[in-house]
Amino acid sequence: MEKEKILQELKKQFDLTKKRLGFKSTFGEINSFAYIEDMALSENFVSNQFSRQMINRMIDSPNGWLGELYSWIYPGQMDIIHLNENKQISKEERQEILDMIDRIMYLVRKNKRIAFDGLKPEEEGAFVDEIIIFRKEYFNPFMLKYHKKFEKLWKDEITKGGIE
Repeated sequence: MEKEKILQELKKQFDLTKKRLGFKSTFGEINSFAYIEDMALSENFVSNQFSRQMINRMIDSPNGWLGELYSWIYPGQMDIIHLNENKQISKEERQEILDMIDRIMYLVRKNKRIAFDGLKPEEEGAFVDEIIIFRKEYFNPFMLKYHKKFEKLWKDEITKGGIE
């Protein structure tokens, strides 16, 4: 089965990459955040430069949230969803969101710099672990906090009968 061959190649490349780069994170940890199995199956391909493929995938998710985070702070004037969510954010929370944007941009730019700086194995390996720590300790709890907050906002709007 083609699917099984791709997944076997993925695990083989992961093990080789982990050994070469020396990171501590497990396949399960990385897959739980970056869905690298889905990536390999959807692309029908595992790169010989798997470290770059995996790290880029690990960065894509937080990077993809930048527009949403920015809209919570600076909603467009015709964006009723973010205008209402913005009203629920305190001054401290605004700063927390801006700090998260900074953290994400640091990782995005570090990833680019590593790629342009010659792909040093020890640096790439440490970066893999840095991303996992960021996801577990900062990004996921942060996003859960705001999704719960805004879910409650919209649930309250349903019971009130709409936005005023």
